[in-house]
Amino acid sequence: MKKLSYILATMILIITGCQPKKLDEKLATALILEKNHYPTIVDHDIFCGDPTHAYTIFKSGLVEKGFVKVLQSKKLGDTTSFISFTTAAKPYLLPTPKDDKISKIQRIKVADEEFGAIKEIRMMSSGNKAIVEYTTIRKKKCFCCCN
Repeated sequence: MKKLSYILATMILIITGCQPKKLDEKLATALILEKNHYPTIVDHDIFCGDPTHAYTIFKSGLVEKGFVKVLQSKKLGDTTSFISFTTAAKPYLLPTPKDDKISKIQRIKVADEEFGAIKEIRMMSSGNKAIVEYTTIRKKKCFCCCN
């Protein structure tokens, strides 16, 4: 009798273990968070050596707010950047790869992006794939957007 209960318990475990998993909201959320590494940082590249980009930055009012300094003119052969950042902008500056620094590109933090909620889960007809619609929330942190 004891052997029969062990065999029966083993058979139930095997049968339930072999059935395909159904995608629910909890599992979908875990997979999305694992794949996309939320919360994440949304960034933007500022081309500090580009006069057109410098003009756009100048017109945005960031000079008056004290976040950047923009050169109005340069002499021929001058290799300094048109745009330089002040200490007030330090919290928004992100580490920039070496190749980008050579090209006078600075990465800045635009926002923090977090996982919002799942809107819809649609199972494909094959049963082994699903389309999940979800939302994200962006919390603005950038000196160019919030101040």
